[in-house]
Amino acid sequence: MKKLFILAVSLFMMMPEGNAPLIKSLQQGGYILYVRHGEANVGSDQEEIVLSNCSTQRNLSEEGKKQALSYGEALRRLGIPIQYPVAASPFCRTRTTAELAFGQENVQVDPFWVNIYNLNKKTPASNQGSVLTKLTSILEKLPPRGKNRLIIGHSFPKGVALGEIPDMGTVVVKPRGRGKGYEIVGTISLADLVSKRLNRNPLILIGCYTHYTLEKLVEISGIGISDFRPYLMNLQVRGVFEQLLGLSDTDFNDVIGKR
Repeated sequence: MKKLFILAVSLFMMMPEGNAPLIKSLQQGGYILYVRHGEANVGSDQEEIVLSNCSTQRNLSEEGKKQALSYGEALRRLGIPIQYPVAASPFCRTRTTAELAFGQENVQVDPFWVNIYNLNKKTPASNQGSVLTKLTSILEKLPPRGKNRLIIGHSFPKGVALGEIPDMGTVVVKPRGRGKGYEIVGTISLADLVSKRLNRNPLILIGCYTHYTLEKLVEISGIGISDFRPYLMNLQVRGVFEQLLGLSDTDFNDVIGKR
């Protein structure tokens, strides 16, 4: 006989403490996330950079690669919807950051962002003006409903456009529509994004563990499947489920493994 369980449990939602309102807004979509690449201190940018040749450029360190992976995981965990493909500058460090965070198939290289790298050099004022005009036309464009556009690029000079950005730092932009410009609504550091605090959110789960698949539990709970699985794999949450349901490790793995 199937056992029906009605559970009121507190799942441990991972939420950056200081940026909770901004994260909540991002979960609704409608923004542009401009992100600087991860730590890149391997090698150096040569005088004549060949974009297809990574040996002529600074590249991600091992820490930078970890940062990129953490960034993508954090966005998925927080349920922040991204429009794919994400845009990336053609430099090796920006492409690698984007590919590690979102998968190579979800990345589109855009040569425009090389211009932002060049702003950090002695760019003539006339050229800088045309670059910033083009930048505005990109950042004022509205993303699809319920999605956020994401760009992996370079830091800006101090006081110019989006300003200086730390490794894997995010500038959150609110586009106003064509011809109306854009607004910088906040910044999020990588540390903010991946930091965790326990924010108990009651969630009613109705589950018949001998019958319901993970998709069914997701349907009942209203949580996206990509967000639901990490909670079940969290040891604290797993312990709650096993204790309340009286499941062994084998039973538990069977429940979440049915696809």
